[in-house]
Amino acid sequence: MKIYSIFILFLFTVYGCNIRPFSVLSDKKMEDVLFDLYIAKAVVKNKKIDYYVDSVGVKRKNLFYSVLNKHRVSEQTFNRSLEWYNSHLENFIKINRQLYIRYYFMINQLKKVNKNFYK
Repeated sequence: MKIYSIFILFLFTVYGCNIRPFSVLSDKKMEDVLFDLYIAKAVVKNKKIDYYVDSVGVKRKNLFYSVLNKHRVSEQTFNRSLEWYNSHLENFIKINRQLYIRYYFMINQLKKVNKNFYK
């Protein structure tokens, strides 16, 4: 009986670490939120909006919250999810691979549109 208890405890320890809490976003949802956040960051980086006008970062926060609102995700849920994914790098790497693929196809689509636009 002791050996079974130890074995079950071992299984819970090994597999329990990979169980995603209910409050953490799914891989797909996290991917969608990060996709829009990275796009927003690129827009800011390329100075396509008047981002640096206010010194307190109100516009940056508004941009961040607008992405979260679009996906109906609270800041606490996003932060909790980000912490969980940072401690589960295999999942985070998988999400980033998917993001790379999405950006790759998006860029190719934009190139096609621009090529047709300038003909």
